This record gives sequence, structure tokens and C-alpha cells, in this order.
Amino acid sequence: MTGLSLGVGLSLIWIGLPILALVFAASWGMAALERQLAIHLLGADVPPMSPAAPPPAPRGFWRTLTDFLGNPVTWKSLAYLLVKLPLGIVSFVATIFLLTLSAAFILTPLVYPLGLVDVDGLVLWADTPGRALLCGVLGVLIAFLSLHALNGLAWIWRVLASAMLGSERFAAPPPAPLAAEPAAAG
Repeated sequence: MTGLSLGVGLSLIWIGLPILALVFAASWGMAALERQLAIHLLGADVPPMSPAAPPPAPRGFWRTLTDFLGNPVTWKSLAYLLVKLPLGIVSFVATIFLLTLSAAFILTPLVYPLGLVDVDGLVLWADTPGRALLCGVLGVLIAFLSLHALNGLAWIWRVLASAMLGSERFAAPPPAPLAAEPAAAG
């Protein structure tokens, strides 16, 4: 966002144009990296970002620029990178909170005999061995639900990557069916 704002603002005095070019090149590279991460880590089926083969004839600067700016993946990937910050913060906080909460409850029966359940004079709910064991069981349940919630977040990331980091129009057409060969006379 800073690069886009700076580039657009300074484009009036022509300094912003190289900044915008650098921002677009960097965002294309980051989007390509995010695409590969989504494919390999999330198992996402992300279509290509651009046509598979370059055009046969040499193209001029303006034609290349208009093709790049006319590619919907350019703009969708910029939006993806923008959405990545708030969704990444939500994912990070949810991961740390849910896994820490699960671990704390699961470990309660183990630390209860050591007297570590008492935090700064505040006796937690697990003030008896039975309640401590119940906390452990509850922790396993919370861990199970947490993993499903985190898998849901991963699904959201996969859907976003599939929708925003590629274009179906660049996907290879399906191969043509083979014609049936006539039976050989024998």
C-alpha cells in the first residue's frame, strides 16, 4: 500500500512511474510465491497467472505493459496481497490462542500435583484432582475443535488463492479425444 500510494502521488512529477513499476513487479513476484505456497502447502488447484507460452512475435514495451495491466490476475493478486495482512493476523491470533488454550487444559492434570495451577493467589477452576482430570478431557475436546477451526482457516486461504492468484482463461485446454482407429483386417 505504501508503494502504491507513493507511486501514484509522485507520478505527477514522473518519479512515481518507476516506483509503480517496481511495486507491480514486486507484487507479481510475491503473488507467484504465494501461488506456489498455496499449491504445495494447501493443495490448492490454482490456475496459471499468465499464458503458458509467450507470443511468437516480439512485442513492444507498450503492448507488454497493456497486456500486464489488462491481465485480471495483476489486480486480483494485488487485492489478495492486501487481504493477506488482516486475514494473516486473524489466522495467527487464532492459531496461538487455540493451541495455547488446548495445551493449558490438556496439561492441567499433569501440573496439578505440582501445585502450579495456583496463579498469583488465584485458584483456577481445577482445585481438586477430579476437576483437573476433567480439564484435561476438556482440553482434548478443545484441541479437536481447534484443529477443525484451523482447517477451516486453511480452507479459506485455499479458496482465496485459487480464486485470486490465477485465471482459468490461461489454463491449458483439455486434450482432444483420440479418433478411434479402424480395426485392422486380419
